[in-house]
Amino acid sequence: MKETLMWILDYVDQSGAKINTGEKGYARNRDFAHSIGLKSDTVGWMEMNLSAVDYINVLEKAKAFCKENSCELRGYYRCAPDYRESDWYILKLPFFKFYPDFDDFIDENGQNIRIAALPAYNEGPDLLHNYASERFIEIYKKYNMKGLKFCWVRDTGKYASKHYFNIFGEHYISKAAQPFELNYRSERKKKLADFFIKDKISEKYDAIGGALPEIYGYFRDLTVYAPNYYPKNEMPESGFAFFSESRFSHPQMLVHRNEAEILIREKIISTKNLEPALFYQDVPFSHKELPAVPFSVPGDKLISSRNAVYENFITIERPVRKATEKQALSILRKAAKQHAEYIDKKIPKQKADEISNTEFAFLVPYYLVTAGGSISDEYHFLQYEQAVEFNSEFQNDMANDDYAREILPKGIVFGACADGDLILHLDDGKVVRVNHEQPEVLEEWPSVAQFIFDCTEIDEE
Repeated sequence: MKETLMWILDYVDQSGAKINTGEKGYARNRDFAHSIGLKSDTVGWMEMNLSAVDYINVLEKAKAFCKENSCELRGYYRCAPDYRESDWYILKLPFFKFYPDFDDFIDENGQNIRIAALPAYNEGPDLLHNYASERFIEIYKKYNMKGLKFCWVRDTGKYASKHYFNIFGEHYISKAAQPFELNYRSERKKKLADFFIKDKISEKYDAIGGALPEIYGYFRDLTVYAPNYYPKNEMPESGFAFFSESRFSHPQMLVHRNEAEILIREKIISTKNLEPALFYQDVPFSHKELPAVPFSVPGDKLISSRNAVYENFITIERPVRKATEKQALSILRKAAKQHAEYIDKKIPKQKADEISNTEFAFLVPYYLVTAGGSISDEYHFLQYEQAVEFNSEFQNDMANDDYAREILPKGIVFGACADGDLILHLDDGKVVRVNHEQPEVLEEWPSVAQFIFDCTEIDEE
């Protein structure tokens, strides 16, 4: 079983109420993470693979730190079955990096339908969470796969790009055994009902197993995510199936092993995107059988009409996405002027000359505008010293991970994202965004200039 723990130190007052300590607390969190050999993000969130660390030793150190510094632990525990051969897999896919707009329709059956719309050039993979590219659809048809419908996602971008389609299913599972009341809150008031809940929590954690029964007592607040179990008798013979768990999100997509093998062979997905599906006859003690949430699938006429719009749209010639270095430097100067509190002043000429003799020489024109900083809420242009540190850690991780070396292109880290993803400059001049959770390229830009031009936010004048 794969088990991961995302956690952070929350500072509290004498009454136990959480307090905001700002940058002082964030720095203390980061220092603590480094002291126990863990990485953290800018505010101090840490992540542990519980099979790879002595988690009790780590949490004991955290407990001692909390006692001395008036703080408590908050975290998110997640478990999932290890990859293995299975008849069915849950597809674990990246989401759109930019939240899409939506077009609203009423189909021929009177249903209210929402279809995504977004600038497609910002996206990268051929298969995203319930969205597929033209290449995926070509492979789907080539191998005569079954079980999916595709409806064009309107491209709002100004550049030529591949196109995406909403994925809808033909087979929806009616129910599933879902994790039920698994979150732990240590600050519950002392009353009989709460003791009863805590006892049940302990039993549920024992049923899930792994590290969970050992670690939950260290936390003031622990949110627990465990996988669903599905009824085997509702699965089709092959193809794809869906389960709609929430009205606030797209249904979960499952794939049969035959189709999964094809998608791996065609390099659409890797085994990292596959989680063996779990099935039940008797509902596990930690779960509860719940019905699927209704999900509207657009009628065939609406799908055909949207795809006809796509056929016309692709005949329109659009500009190739290509920004010059001059354009990138211009927008960076504007951002540095408008947001001086987030973007540093330029580096001295002497330091620029020094950097020119390093592997980061390609950044010198940009460092002569700013030494680094947050060019948007999402993207951070690393200072030279930060880039050296981040790149060293990344190269070390690559050297110790055969799978990552096989999947990821070679590159130099010079940027980072709010969620921990890294920005790499490749040998061929392209720039990519690499997922911090697994070896996977999420976005791609044709050049550093294009990355700076696309990702730097400026106020309209």
